[in-house]
Amino acid sequence: MVMESQGHRMRMDDGWIDMEPVWDLLHQIGHERDIQKLSYRSTKNWSSESTHFLGMVGETALSFVTGIPVNAFLDPQGDGNKDFSWDGRTIDVKTTKYWSDPYLKQYPQPKSWCDVYVLAATDIPRKRAKIFGWVEREAM
Repeated sequence: MVMESQGHRMRMDDGWIDMEPVWDLLHQIGHERDIQKLSYRSTKNWSSESTHFLGMVGETALSFVTGIPVNAFLDPQGDGNKDFSWDGRTIDVKTTKYWSDPYLKQYPQPKSWCDVYVLAATDIPRKRAKIFGWVEREAM
């Protein structure tokens, strides 16, 4: 399947989305967010990859499959712990590099809860991403 996401042609094969057309752009946006939020306590880097880059990959993958536009705006106030608002509901995308056995994880006491949490994974060497599932807040 080939689709366009915000002007970029992207392919999906067996559920995996080819992110190569937007990979460099997502790296740039992630880097800008890393610089902006360097001193923020909420920014934790559990990976050798930029936390914000991984987040942008997952958000772009969700945008690809749903058509909901990605918010790439650099907001000094942050995103309010939500990545998307759709149909009156808030959505937070959690992205992992561990796609062979992915788990959706959330802090036990977040500052605010979203209505829906989506689990995305990225296969960095192959520049691809996949949406593995979602759960509503009540089930977290």
